[in-house]
Amino acid sequence: MRLTRLVPAVTAMASVAVLFAVTLPDPATPAPAEVQDVAVSPTPLPLACPGPLEVPVGDIDTGDADLDAGSSDRDFWVSPDGDNAAEGTAIDGAWGAQVERVGGGDIASLAGTTCMPPLQDQWLVAGSTALGASARLVLTNTADTVTRAHVTLYGPVGEVAEPIVVSVAPHGQESILLEGVEAEVPGLAVRVVAGGVGVAAALQDSRLDGFVAAGTEWAAPTQAGESLIVPVAGPVSASSPAAVRLIAPDGAHVSLALWGGDGVRTWLGEEGVDLEPGTVTDLVLPDGDVQAVSIEADAPVAAAARVSVARQAAPDTGVDNALDIAWTEAQVVTDEERAVVVPDGDVAAVVAAGTAGRLTLTDLGGEVVLDEPVAAETVQRFGLDVEPGTVLLATDRVAWALAVADPDAGFITTLSPVATTVPDRLVSIVPGGYVGSP
Repeated sequence: MRLTRLVPAVTAMASVAVLFAVTLPDPATPAPAEVQDVAVSPTPLPLACPGPLEVPVGDIDTGDADLDAGSSDRDFWVSPDGDNAAEGTAIDGAWGAQVERVGGGDIASLAGTTCMPPLQDQWLVAGSTALGASARLVLTNTADTVTRAHVTLYGPVGEVAEPIVVSVAPHGQESILLEGVEAEVPGLAVRVVAGGVGVAAALQDSRLDGFVAAGTEWAAPTQAGESLIVPVAGPVSASSPAAVRLIAPDGAHVSLALWGGDGVRTWLGEEGVDLEPGTVTDLVLPDGDVQAVSIEADAPVAAAARVSVARQAAPDTGVDNALDIAWTEAQVVTDEERAVVVPDGDVAAVVAAGTAGRLTLTDLGGEVVLDEPVAAETVQRFGLDVEPGTVLLATDRVAWALAVADPDAGFITTLSPVATTVPDRLVSIVPGGYVGSP
C-alpha cells in the first residue's frame, strides 16, 4: 500500500489543509501468492535390474565355435531374489546386483551392474554406435502405471538426434538399439527424462573387433555434480587402454587431476578443459596401475571411466587380442549410507579420497569386513574375501567401487554402491483458486 501526502495551496483566509489519498489495489489484481517449499518423503519403489545380455545381431550359428555370435556358456546371477519385470528383475529392497558371465561369442564378457531405483532424470555416460559397436538401452518400469520416457542422445558434436518417446508398461521393460536411432556416434551419452515416478535405466555397451569380442558391459546412471571422483578399476597399458568420458549439459570449465597409489600423477597440466554444452569428450588415461580421476567444475558434469583387459584371441581371427571392458560411474562424495552386493569372482574394493580418510565396510550384521585408511589424493585397491550375496555397507566420505574379475578368462566388471535411502524431494506449493473460479 502506498501513502501519498497532498498539500493544497495556502490562501489568505484559510489555513493549510492536508489531505491523504490512499491508492487501493485493483479488485481484479490478485494478491501475491506466498510460495512454500515442503520436503516430501517419497515411498520407495522396487529397484530394477536390466536382466540378461542380448547379442545385438542375434544368436547366429556359423558352425565354427570361434565365430558364432551366441554362446551356450552363460551364467546369470542376481541377488537378492526378486519379481519378474518383463525380462528384468524388480527387487523390493534397498540394494541388489546382477552379474552375467558369457564364455564365448560376440558378447564374451563379465558384465555386471547394481540394481537401480526409478529416476525421473538421469544420465548414462557410455556406449558407441560406431562400426562394430552396439548400444542397447533398457528401460524398466517397476510402478503400477504406464510411464513415458524421453530419450536424448549426445555425441562429440552435441545432441545427435531428435528425442524419442518410449512408453513403458507397468512392471514392464522396453529395449532400444541406439544404433538404429543414430549410427556412427563414436562416444555416447544418453539422457532419460521420465514422467511419474520415473524409470530405471541401464545401457548394454557391446563391441567387436572384426569377428572378435572387444568387450560387453552394463553402464548404470552416473551422478552429475561440480565435484566428482571416478575410480578407475584396473591397470592401463597399450594393450588394455582406458579413458574417462565427460559431458556438461550446460557447458563447464573442468579441472582434472589423476591420482595413483602414491598421490597426484602428471597428466593434462593445469589449464583444465572447456566442455561445450552437451558435447561428449573422451580423455585417454596414461599407462599405470589402479587410478582415479578427480573432477572439479564450475557447472554440473556427468562422467564415467572405461577400462579394458586383454586376452589372447583365437587363432586365425586376424587380431592379437580379445578384450573385455568395464564402466565405472563418477561419484559425488557424501556421508550417506551406500551399499553393494558382492558377487562371485576375484573381488576388490577400489577406493579414492580427496582428503585423508578411510573406508570401513560392514555386513548386515555389523561385522567389519574391511577397515583401511586412504591418504589424500590417492587411490588404493583392497582385496575382499566374502561370500557371494554378502551386502556391504559404508558411510565414509570416499569414492569406492567393487572391481570383479575372472582372471582365467580375462574378464572384468565393476559394481558401484547405491544409496540405501530415498532423499526427500522439495515440492513448491502455490496457493490459488480452482480452475475457472474468479
